[in-house]
Amino acid sequence: MGSKPMNKKIRSKFGLLFLSMVIASLGFGTYAPGGEGPIFVRTAAELGKVFLGRTCVLNTPKPVERVAVGEGRIARVRAISPSQILVKGLRAGWTNLIIWYKGEQVPSVFDIKVEVDPRQIQEVESLIKRLVPKSKVRLVPAGSELILEGTVTSQEDLQRVLQIVASYFRYKKEAREKEKEEGKSSTTINISTAGGVGLYGEEGGQLLRNVGLTVAVRNNLIVLKGSQQVQLEVRIAEVSRSGIKRMGLNFLNNNKWAIGISRGGTMEGSMTAFSESSQNGTDISNISKDLTSEAGIASPFGAAFNILVHSLKGDTLAILSLLKSQGLARLLASPTLVTMSGQEASFRVGGEFPVPVTDKDGGTTVQYKQYGITLRFTPYVVGEEAITLEVNPEVSEPDWSLGTASGGVAVPGVTTRTGYTTLQLKDGQSFVMAGLLKDECHLVLNKVPFLGDIPILGTLFTSKEFQHNETELVVVVTPHLVRPLNREEVGPLPGENLARDVSDIDFFLLNRSNLESPEYSGKIGFAR
Repeated sequence: MGSKPMNKKIRSKFGLLFLSMVIASLGFGTYAPGGEGPIFVRTAAELGKVFLGRTCVLNTPKPVERVAVGEGRIARVRAISPSQILVKGLRAGWTNLIIWYKGEQVPSVFDIKVEVDPRQIQEVESLIKRLVPKSKVRLVPAGSELILEGTVTSQEDLQRVLQIVASYFRYKKEAREKEKEEGKSSTTINISTAGGVGLYGEEGGQLLRNVGLTVAVRNNLIVLKGSQQVQLEVRIAEVSRSGIKRMGLNFLNNNKWAIGISRGGTMEGSMTAFSESSQNGTDISNISKDLTSEAGIASPFGAAFNILVHSLKGDTLAILSLLKSQGLARLLASPTLVTMSGQEASFRVGGEFPVPVTDKDGGTTVQYKQYGITLRFTPYVVGEEAITLEVNPEVSEPDWSLGTASGGVAVPGVTTRTGYTTLQLKDGQSFVMAGLLKDECHLVLNKVPFLGDIPILGTLFTSKEFQHNETELVVVVTPHLVRPLNREEVGPLPGENLARDVSDIDFFLLNRSNLESPEYSGKIGFAR
């Protein structure tokens, strides 16, 4: 007799232990501030608010026969016994819980609101304040989304804030796919019988695993302080590589450097080195001698006094000047663009040519194909002087060798050279993009009329010339951080100081035609 009560106590304790093990194995909830567990026990009358990603155990006063939820994507319900129901918040929003008790035809309906735990928001804000101390950011939950508002000092701090929020409220891919599948299934669970403590439902405990949070960060109202306007100075040139080789400028490929001066004029060897490299220095006079003797023409600098330094920026500028004066380089464009940090700016110069297109009804329409020089760039100010640039230059031109006939009209093709790069520079630094090559081969045939058309013998009256031309596209980009000028800092533009209504007496007798031109307060282009 004494052993039966003991057996009942053992079974009851074993049942409670089994229930706790089952609940613990399901891994409900992702957030437990202050050491609290993710599961709370409530009655049906107390149920009204469920935190996102948290689970509540609902105790019912009567045995439950059936339970359902209005929107399966907002909350999930599972029965663990005839008198206990698990309710878990999946997405922020409103839904209702419908319970059918045994022996009753009219169900009981309870409203459920799923929202983000405010303590979780406070924890994220504290984390942002600790990791990004100069920022003042506040998180405002709005349904299933978060609105970020406040100020940061740089684009780099903004990216860090977004990464912190996105990593904290991450939503796993497999959980999202599982939720999508469950949204298509029934949200009603029938409870047949309870033969002890266990799980009920179509898939049992597999549906009760942690799916994380579904808060999406889509609205960003954070304001960046400081200078966030970027001016980009661009020079796009087409350089003849074969011309460079003929003129003997291959010394740029070695790692030597030197500094020297040269006098203007046509004298060979007029450039004299006064500084040599610590690694087998190079005499610049030899370079000048090679240039003048190979090219066979006068110095391109005329009577100027030149100082040349073998460095990245100096070589690039010197090469462009030298080749341009020799007719071996062509400056295609030199635009200056200004845009806000994070916003794309573009520049295009060129034209369009018509292309006849035949539609399905047999009619002919005209479409225009663009060609020319296009530059797109997106700057990001990531520090006080650091600028990250995404640059995409493109040069295209009509090419009749790639042409075709459309509607009986010859239409040229388009050759395109494009590039894309992302890099980081400081204010005023330059970078060079090169390697966009163009290789052209031409066969020039000259022959004497009639005699050159004679078979076999016509070869004696014919001359052939094979021309090979290789060009390279060079892009030099220099970014600057700029600010707008105040009204008092802007002087009149050239021509604005001219007197428009000048009488004959003032013009002929008093010599009054122009007003004094004030000095400009800034550089042309107003760069700072």
